[in-house]
Amino acid sequence: MAALLASPSEAGSLQTRSGVLLEGEPSRQAALTLEGTRRITSPTTVRYIWSIDDGLRRYYLPARQVVGDSVVEGVAGAFLQTYDVPQRQRSRTFTPSVVGNVDQSVEFDEAGQRVVALGTKLGSRDVPQGVTELRPDWLRVESLDIDWEYGLSTRLRTDDELLRLLHSLTDEAVAADRMSRVKFLIQADRLELARAELDAAVEAFPELAARAEAFRAEADRSYGQQAMAELQRRQRAGQHALVRRLAAAFDPDRVSADTFGQSLDLLENYDRLFEMSQRVRLELEMLEGDLSPEQRAQVAPLRRELLSELNIDTIERLGPFDETLQDAGLAADEKLAIAYSAFVAGEAHLQTDLREAVRLWALRHAIAETLAHDDRYNVEQSAARADGLEGMTVPVALAIVRRLPPPRPITPLEPPENGSPLAGRRLSLATDVLHAERSVPFRVQEPPEVRATGLYRLLVVLCSNPSQTEAALDFWAGSPKSPGHAQRHGFLTLAIAADELADGSRPGDARDLVLDAIRTLKRRYRIDSDHVVLAGHAAAGGAALDLALSRPFDWSGVVSVCGVMDESL
Repeated sequence: MAALLASPSEAGSLQTRSGVLLEGEPSRQAALTLEGTRRITSPTTVRYIWSIDDGLRRYYLPARQVVGDSVVEGVAGAFLQTYDVPQRQRSRTFTPSVVGNVDQSVEFDEAGQRVVALGTKLGSRDVPQGVTELRPDWLRVESLDIDWEYGLSTRLRTDDELLRLLHSLTDEAVAADRMSRVKFLIQADRLELARAELDAAVEAFPELAARAEAFRAEADRSYGQQAMAELQRRQRAGQHALVRRLAAAFDPDRVSADTFGQSLDLLENYDRLFEMSQRVRLELEMLEGDLSPEQRAQVAPLRRELLSELNIDTIERLGPFDETLQDAGLAADEKLAIAYSAFVAGEAHLQTDLREAVRLWALRHAIAETLAHDDRYNVEQSAARADGLEGMTVPVALAIVRRLPPPRPITPLEPPENGSPLAGRRLSLATDVLHAERSVPFRVQEPPEVRATGLYRLLVVLCSNPSQTEAALDFWAGSPKSPGHAQRHGFLTLAIAADELADGSRPGDARDLVLDAIRTLKRRYRIDSDHVVLAGHAAAGGAALDLALSRPFDWSGVVSVCGVMDESL
């Protein structure tokens, strides 16, 4: 059974120094040229490049970025259920030098064939294609009349499409063929289809019942692992209401005992945090009643502000306060000092003197005022006032800033398009005039459950013109009705037209407008500056490369799809 359902991770792989594990068929080559792509099989002084091909993608990495002893030779997908698909090739008299847009949503028929419109330098051309290899992770597609082949992820193919191909490649009257379909669907993560195929196979071949139980257990295990991985991904993205609702819906008959136990642990932790929230809200009010009138006048507005920010993201800041509630040796003002100082500056700056805790909040308000200003004069004036406050040190300021809510409210240019329970809002904003000479609109796709206290990663998508921003958000982040990868992983996605922004003015204008858009978001959302990714396609991909190279320390990554460098941005 283990060999039957082995993972492709037993094939080739290599690990980057950043910790990413890439799987496929690794090889060394001298350069990114046709001559350099030959394998290096003997010792050489050339500074070689590692490539790893998983059939669908080919990655290239400098040797210095690869952990030397992590390379495992092998062929990608060595243990996967695969099918060769026979196709009749015609004479190939044409090789496209440039491949334009292709509608990959066109489905393949039961013979694994389809016709797509290919954009070439000579105009659009109808090209017949055929699937020549079907695997759980990808399928190989070849043109039947021109020299053109590539891989497509099976994740992009519909259930009906995959079933048509599987049924045409297997024999309904052969038990082994029926079970090979089940194995394929399990490995392709189409678990509901795998269960249906398994039930149908057992009904047709009762002697498969014993083997079917092992397959069913594997399908349930895979389903539980996938579901739990998705919950953990959503939890890291701050989508706690969704996680709690889905964890409560886990069926112990459909997942392993270990996975079901993890779901119960999730629910127990959410219950603990909810009870803690209720407890500290009550205790803050009760302890305030034990203060002097002067102290109450200072603390009451702070309590209202704290409670307005208290949620699943921030409740654990009050852990030190919660631990002191049963400590009879601490007075009410000391306990409240711990609560207010921990919330605003963290455990490293705990105070038991209420006056010092109140002073930390004064520092917080001064820093927030500084960050909210646009013009240089007011920024300098606010910064001077904050710097003059007692207790303002660099460690204290950094601790406060890390816990500070956004200094500006979100003010959309028009009513936002509200999302579903699984997706976030889409809205239009305009850049604050900070470095560029004017303001421009841009579009934002929020992930689900956005809160002012949440910390969000940012994906910046450059577009060639404003009409492309909607399609760009749909591609990278999904829609307000159907979330995509960026939303699932908790990214805010910003789409802005980069190519038309300069309007014939100096080349830096467009760059400044993009940076102003990012800073505008940072004033309205808590953005994790260590996770800001830049992306673009075609001309905008070149703009992304230009911007990434001009300010390399601003980005954690750049995705340039068919981008070409030029001097326009």
